[in-house]
Amino acid sequence: MFWQVNLTGGYYDAGDNVKFGWPMAFTVTLLSWAGIEYQKEISSVNQLGYLHTAIRWGTNFILECHTSSTAFYTQVVSLFHMICDGLLVASELYLKVLKYFYLFFTLFF
Repeated sequence: MFWQVNLTGGYYDAGDNVKFGWPMAFTVTLLSWAGIEYQKEISSVNQLGYLHTAIRWGTNFILECHTSSTAFYTQVVSLFHMICDGLLVASELYLKVLKYFYLFFTLFF
């Protein structure tokens, strides 16, 4: 089932506990291109290792999202870590959202 997939890692989008695959792929591509284009400059300030780590973090997540030859997760929501004004969002909301996710994936996948 979809909830048994480990999709830890990667970068959240705009601090809203959602990871979007396509913007993250663009970001990792842009970081990679900057590393190629400005390798000399980045190395001169000893930041190349940090750049490689940032690229690897995003790339590993994107690879984990491709769980089979027919499945690729493009959006990941961290429902159980949403915080609203310092308090966890009500459990009832979690149950409703999970119910609709389950219904959606049961019907269409």
